[in-house]
Amino acid sequence: MTRCYPYFCSLLLLCIFIAGCKSPNHKLESELRARDNDIDYLKNELYRSKTYNKAMEMELHATRGEVPPGTPYDPLNKVYPLKNITLGRQTGGVDLDGQTGEEALQVIIEPKDAESHVVKVPGNVLIQVIEISTEGLKTPLSTWQVSNDELSKSWRNGLLTTGYALTMQWKLWPNSDKLRVIVHFKLDDGRLFEAEKDFTLKLPPAYLRKAPSVETQTIPPTSTMIIPTPGL
Repeated sequence: MTRCYPYFCSLLLLCIFIAGCKSPNHKLESELRARDNDIDYLKNELYRSKTYNKAMEMELHATRGEVPPGTPYDPLNKVYPLKNITLGRQTGGVDLDGQTGEEALQVIIEPKDAESHVVKVPGNVLIQVIEISTEGLKTPLSTWQVSNDELSKSWRNGLLTTGYALTMQWKLWPNSDKLRVIVHFKLDDGRLFEAEKDFTLKLPPAYLRKAPSVETQTIPPTSTMIIPTPGL
């Protein structure tokens, strides 16, 4: 028994030494594993931040009517370079029959990109007309809806006018000559634009005011757009 005692002590010391060596190694491995997890987490956060920033950048360009840098214009993606719309100077009352007064409404819609160039983009239109009394009271008068196909057919690209040229007969005769036309232009990509313009209508005499037809909608565009003659 006495002879075995030194061997037992040596074995015990060896076990303690091995355990002492393993403990620091195990701690080091745990720290390295924790650092690897932290690095993976930071990489994921960086990727998420870059993706979010890219999405915000594209949304900002889309809001401005611009195509994001490095992104080719692709109609299939329905990203149209439109910044705003304006109403052309010919927007207002129009005389179609050559007699006294203006028995129809003409609206010239000019979609514009970031450089203020008029561009043809697909969409549909809602047109509203409001009467403005001498007291400043505003009363809705008429509303027209123009489909994508109808709008596309009304496109004009000429010396005097470039844009969508729409002509509508009055559904109801105005009681006031002071009117406001409001145009809501909705793109196929879902964005909505609005423009408005006040104008003075030359009302026909009462005996020339035919009762508007209930079915009266947008008059099909012709090859020659009618432009009101100033001063008449």
